[in-house]
Amino acid sequence: MHTQSLPDLLAVRAATVGDKPLYRYVAPRATTPLTLTYRELHDHSCLLAVALQERGLRGKNALLMYPPGLDFIEAFFSCMRGSISPVPMYIPPGDSPDIRLRGVASKLEIGAVLTVTANKEQVSKQVAELFPDTSCEVICTDELSQLGGVATALKIDLEQPALIQFTSGSTSDPKGVVVSHANLIANQGMIERGFYRHAQLRGGETTVSWLPFFHDMGLICGIMHPLYMGGNAVLMSPNDFLRYPQKWLQLISTYKGHIVGSPNFGYEYCASRITDEQLEGLDLSSLKVAYNGAEMIRPLTMKRFCDRFAPYGFQAKALFYCYGMAETTLYVSGGTGLPGSPDAPDAVATVGPPDEKSDVLIVDEERNVLPDGSAGEVWVRGPHVARGYINNPEATEARFGAKPLGRESGPAYLRSGDLGYLLQGQLYIVGRVKNLIIVNGKNYYGEEIEYLVGRSHEYFIESGACILQTNEGLPSSEIIFMQEIKKSSLAAAKADLPYLEQTALKLSRQILNDFQLSVHRFVFLRAGRLPRTSSGKIDRKRGKELAMGDVSNYVHEVSTR
Repeated sequence: MHTQSLPDLLAVRAATVGDKPLYRYVAPRATTPLTLTYRELHDHSCLLAVALQERGLRGKNALLMYPPGLDFIEAFFSCMRGSISPVPMYIPPGDSPDIRLRGVASKLEIGAVLTVTANKEQVSKQVAELFPDTSCEVICTDELSQLGGVATALKIDLEQPALIQFTSGSTSDPKGVVVSHANLIANQGMIERGFYRHAQLRGGETTVSWLPFFHDMGLICGIMHPLYMGGNAVLMSPNDFLRYPQKWLQLISTYKGHIVGSPNFGYEYCASRITDEQLEGLDLSSLKVAYNGAEMIRPLTMKRFCDRFAPYGFQAKALFYCYGMAETTLYVSGGTGLPGSPDAPDAVATVGPPDEKSDVLIVDEERNVLPDGSAGEVWVRGPHVARGYINNPEATEARFGAKPLGRESGPAYLRSGDLGYLLQGQLYIVGRVKNLIIVNGKNYYGEEIEYLVGRSHEYFIESGACILQTNEGLPSSEIIFMQEIKKSSLAAAKADLPYLEQTALKLSRQILNDFQLSVHRFVFLRAGRLPRTSSGKIDRKRGKELAMGDVSNYVHEVSTR
């Protein structure tokens, strides 16, 4: 395990294996990758750090608005090297900022916005709309004329902020997590131990990733971990993955990838979208770790993935199920995963044992620590837990300052907001606290019901299911189920609305029988109409607005009272 910051570790690697490729980016429609070696990244980031400091950005926050590619990586490491806190972001389509960018910009002071020349005009228009009363400089890092001197490795304090990582905002407004250099190093050590236990990885491996750079899993695992382990990464655009998922697998085959990862939907996407013709000549036998995290893990999805790609060398023993969040830098627990069985379709997957330095408790609403097998909120403590939310002391105290009953004089824990239980040293996650539906004092886990409905009919998008409770605690409270319909099934569904009504009533009866919960309304939507966060999770706050708002977005609405 390393004890120096990632930029300092980069300096060591640049001096010892400087010419080794660190990152390869395979752009859409490109036949050859763009490559960045250890030495090139170190030298460019040091020079760029000096240039940014000369513009007065030391100690300030820089919003990184880049398209996928190596420019983002250079800018990110230059900020960390120059004591500038990078805030990873994407470029929303069009000339106006989207809801997430507005939310991010409203929560912290921005010293400058960094981008590239090709996107300067679009980014400048969005920045002008974000900050109409102040001037916020847009800096194109590929244009900086100062990149001509000698690279200088500026000193880094491990306790200073390394980045501001915004949460997904699936159940509340996004919050900026202040992650220190010490947090990053501690968490990289945890990931290293998890991968070693699982597949005896020792360093130097190749990662192949399509995950967004602005998302914590794509940033920490896809970009930082290869550097930490002295390996290399082959990267592609998330949009490229959505258009051509076979490209991800082809890159694994071409570059003999050892480590890959995705939320559950990515594995489902590959299993259902890629044709046999697109797999010709594919070889996935090099894979040692295929991690699944960032959303609920569905073992049956992983069985479909294993069955689909076993003929091409994929081995089920590569499956690695993990759990974490931005507030813990990323990783909390992880372990070898098992594909699901049709005999136990609703089985909850273990997300492995917590790391040896990750202290995990399960706590009830009265702050009592619960015994093995009892479900409650997951609380976490350790060197990977961030210092809190930027400019939000109330939320920081509420989430990062929790103490179990009877341990008020002891250390504070992070309240994860997730529901789960520990059993024989393994952690299981069953849902989110804010997704918990409470009716007449009884708790219902929304994720279990969504999984049942989402895979119940050929018309339905499995990941497009959402159950909501409106006006909680009031006589007017309703349970509403929203379900997206596949594009390929939309015409058939609209042509036979009585059949859709019968389906809703049948599902309502099944939910009542299986879970003893009455659903008041079923709302059917076109594909893509459920609001989602930048990381692809369903935005339940905006989902409630949709459920109580404009019915023109609906394919059909069925009362099931």
